[in-house]
Amino acid sequence: MKWLGIIVLAIIALALFTNFPVFTVGLLLALWGIYLYNKNKKTKTKTKLAPLIIASGIILSFIGITVHDDGQSTRDDVTTKEKQSVFVPEMNVLSEVVDEELHIKGETNFPDETSLLVKLLNHENNETEITTTVSEGTFEVEPIPIQQLKSGEQTYHITLAEEQPDSVEKIIGEKGKQLEGELIDEDKNFFVAFTVDIPEQKAKLSEAEVQQKRTKPTHTSGTTDKIPVTLVQTIDGDTIKVIYDGQEHNVRYLLIDTPETNHPRFGKQPFGEEAKERNRQLVNGGDLYLEFDVGERFDKYGRLLAYVYAGDTLVQEQLLKEGLARVAYVYPPNTRHLDRFEKAQQSAKDKKIGIWSLENYVSDNGFNRTDHEGADTLTPDKKMNQSPKTNSSNGEVYYKNCTEARKAGAAPLYKGEPGYAKHLDRDGDGIACE
Repeated sequence: MKWLGIIVLAIIALALFTNFPVFTVGLLLALWGIYLYNKNKKTKTKTKLAPLIIASGIILSFIGITVHDDGQSTRDDVTTKEKQSVFVPEMNVLSEVVDEELHIKGETNFPDETSLLVKLLNHENNETEITTTVSEGTFEVEPIPIQQLKSGEQTYHITLAEEQPDSVEKIIGEKGKQLEGELIDEDKNFFVAFTVDIPEQKAKLSEAEVQQKRTKPTHTSGTTDKIPVTLVQTIDGDTIKVIYDGQEHNVRYLLIDTPETNHPRFGKQPFGEEAKERNRQLVNGGDLYLEFDVGERFDKYGRLLAYVYAGDTLVQEQLLKEGLARVAYVYPPNTRHLDRFEKAQQSAKDKKIGIWSLENYVSDNGFNRTDHEGADTLTPDKKMNQSPKTNSSNGEVYYKNCTEARKAGAAPLYKGEPGYAKHLDRDGDGIACE
C-alpha cells in the first residue's frame, strides 16, 4: 500500500508539473520546507532555512498560478482573433440576356471596393475579363452586347482581382488568405461559376451601313396613315407584339419610356406593373393601328418604332396623361407628336400623379433606384452644366465608360465624334453607348 500511495502521488505530481510546472515546483518546495521545519522541531534544532524554504515555495506557487492564468488568457485571445479574422464569402448572381445584351448583377457580403473579375468567352472563343466593384453589398457588370460573346451555352467565372484596396485586405487578408467556405477552391482562391445561354449573334453592320443608319431613314412613307395590325401580346408598358405585314413583330412605342417590370439592375420598378396593365387595357380597347414617323422604322434590336392607336386613342399620349410614362428617346426626325406628348406629360407632372408622385424618381436618364433615397437626379440644368472629361495631355474628349458619357449627355456617340472610343463601342458597329 505504501508503494501504491507513492505511485499515485508521483502521477499527480507529474500531471501538475505538466500543466502547472512553476506552481508544482513551488508546492514541492513548500512541502520540503514544512518537512524540514517539523524535523528541526523534533530535534530542537534552531535554523531559519525551513521557514525561508516554505516562504519561497508559497511565493513560487502563487507566481505559477498567475502565469498560467495569463498564458491561458493570451491563448484564448489569439484563438478569438483567429476566428474573427476568417472571412466566409457569400454571393448570389443573376444573369440574363435583355435586348441582345448580357446583364450580370449580384449581391455579396464582400466589403465595399472589392474588385471582382468576370471571365467569359468572346466571339473568337478567347477568354476575356471584365472588372466590376462591390458597392453597398451589390455589384453589376456593364451590359455586354451578345455580338461580343460566344453564342450558345457557356460558363463564366467570377474571381477576385489580384490587387485589392487596403481596406478590403484588412477583412479578407492579403491575397485572400483569410477566406474560407464553400466558394473557396482547392488552391485557396475565391471561385464562382455560372452558366448562361447566349443567343445566336446577328451579323455586324458594315461601315457603310453604319453611315446609312445615321443619316438615311428607312423606306417609310412619312405619312400619317394608320396601318391596322393584330395584337399578339402586351410585353410591358411601352412594348407590344403584333402581327404586321404577315409576321410577328415587337413594337417599341416612339417617344416614351415606362418603368420596367424586370429591370436588369433595379428589378421591378414602381409603377412598372401599373403601366403594363394600363397598356394592356388600352390596346385591347379597340381596333389596333400603327403610325410610322419619317425616320427609322426599326431599331437596332429589330423592333418596330411606331405610334400606337387603339381606336381613336393614341396610347402613348394616354399613358403620359395618367403619369405612367415619361417623354424619352427623342431622336429626330421621329418627333411628329413630341409637342403633344410633352403637354400630356406636363399635365401629369402638375397633378403629381403616377411616376410624378415620387420625389426624385424620374430623371432625364430614366427611373432612379426604388428606395428614392440619395438618388442623383440629372436635371436638364445639371446636364447642360456638365462638361465632358478631357485628356489632360492633348485636350481630347475622353469618357471612361458609357455611364460617364450618359451623365454628360453625350450618348450615343458616333464614330468620328468627340468622345467616341473603341472601348465604348463593344459591338464595333460605329455607335458607342447606344
